[in-house]
Amino acid sequence: MDWPHGPLHRIAARGIYFITAGTYLKQHYYRSSDALDQLQKLLFAAAEAHRIRFHSWSLLSNHYHLIVEAQQDLTAFIKRFHSVAAIARNRQDATGINVSDDFDPVLDELRLL
Repeated sequence: MDWPHGPLHRIAARGIYFITAGTYLKQHYYRSSDALDQLQKLLFAAAEAHRIRFHSWSLLSNHYHLIVEAQQDLTAFIKRFHSVAAIARNRQDATGINVSDDFDPVLDELRLL
């Protein structure tokens, strides 16, 4: 039985998804307009590479919301976006945090409804 407050990540099928993700420890890594612009560019590049269509999006200083349409599994898109966003932010902030393929220190939560 699914738990309504911790839904399974059913991202393997084509469809329209509402995605919410937050920064590590809910830190406000994207306070400046330049940081948000960079995040948006990375988001759009990842979406284009994975043929993701946006219906709506909202990027904030410590989380984001997306409504996207995908024809395939979203896993690769999400991993790519989170990875490049974390690497770029870490370089910008000179944090020295290591980023692996399976975990990123900036955007670490995903919820699909």
